[in-house]
Amino acid sequence: MLKLETPVQRPTFTKEEFWKIHDAAEPQMRVMLLTYLETAARKSELTKLEWRNVDLTAGTITLHTAKRTGGTEADVVQISPDLASALREMRKANMGAQFVFTAPTGEKYGRSSRMLLWLCKKAGVEHKGWHGIRRLAATLAAQHGGIADAYAVLRHRNLSTTDKYVKALAGSERRVSIVELARAKGE
Repeated sequence: MLKLETPVQRPTFTKEEFWKIHDAAEPQMRVMLLTYLETAARKSELTKLEWRNVDLTAGTITLHTAKRTGGTEADVVQISPDLASALREMRKANMGAQFVFTAPTGEKYGRSSRMLLWLCKKAGVEHKGWHGIRRLAATLAAQHGGIADAYAVLRHRNLSTTDKYVKALAGSERRVSIVELARAKGE
């Protein structure tokens, strides 16, 4: 007999929750949150992101992931002009820093989990972890372009991995980019 798999519901921020957290954050953390949403990055990809992997002229970020069989791989991800502008301002303020997102000491961000927990409390939003933002990006992509868009946004190598994200989501019709969705704050 064929056994049907029940999708596991994973904690995912809603669009409204994301913007509450964003609005409660300091400027550098706001840029980090937008970067998470626009790139659907994994936490490790952004906490290790170096300026040499950010091309503000081309509007791209190169994310390095170790989640692939055979070692680290790089993915080039397009970013919006608004995010590029915000990153440009951060770069001016943090001249000489190796990492894009740094602690006050200038070191790589090491306590981002605690920061998100604190921001969620400040914003009155249930904490769902950094991956909750990645799942939000997948949700938005799937709702507006189906599993193929979610697959592209998440940068998975195996469609069945993306399918695990999308099974619990409502599907749908319109096609729109994560960048456009990230900019549509209150709509």
